[in-house]
Amino acid sequence: MNDVKIQDGGFIFSSGRIVWISRLWMEHTYEGCMGGTPEANSQHIRQSMCEEMRKRFGQKVTVIEPGKEVLPRLTWIAKFESAKGAKNDDPDCNSALLVRAQNKQQLERRN
Repeated sequence: MNDVKIQDGGFIFSSGRIVWISRLWMEHTYEGCMGGTPEANSQHIRQSMCEEMRKRFGQKVTVIEPGKEVLPRLTWIAKFESAKGAKNDDPDCNSALLVRAQNKQQLERRN
């Protein structure tokens, strides 16, 4: 990310593309799960996550996962937008990105 500048609330990439966070919120990861273990629910959530987020955002999304462990209790979701769509010149095309929060134990295990 050394080639990314922050200016006027946006991130400017070396290509000149400007991206900004249009919405940021947190949700309970297991909201709507009626039962089951965290391991089973994590597997189900991972399998349906891209499709669920696509329906919510109305477009394709990129999902960044913390790993294959049990998903954290909370999920941060950020919607990034750009006036110029990724890999295309359509002015109405934006990008969406889902970011999962990690808990301290998951971070410690990785180090």
